[in-house]
Amino acid sequence: MGGVGAGPAGDPVGFSLTLRRRPLRLEALNRLRSIQVGQAEAVQSYAKGRGCRRRALLAYFGEEDQSASCGKCDRCRRGSGNYRLRGVWPLAGLFGKATND
Repeated sequence: MGGVGAGPAGDPVGFSLTLRRRPLRLEALNRLRSIQVGQAEAVQSYAKGRGCRRRALLAYFGEEDQSASCGKCDRCRRGSGNYRLRGVWPLAGLFGKATND
């Protein structure tokens, strides 16, 4: 790949670097971009939404909660705890895209 030589006083005497070009994988880049957009939308939905925060977090991580609301978060105490999972964004199955009703 590359290397640095050293002279008698320890000073560098040369450097070479060899780079290998790899094919650009647009499909993988587009998929990653889609996942990142989904994550940003999920965070925005959590921050601006009106639904139960517990259900929002469970939906983000792919869990489903059958109860209407937790009754403990700020939104449920205000009476706006309805939340549902709208679709799943694949990232090792760890999160879902959620939305408020």
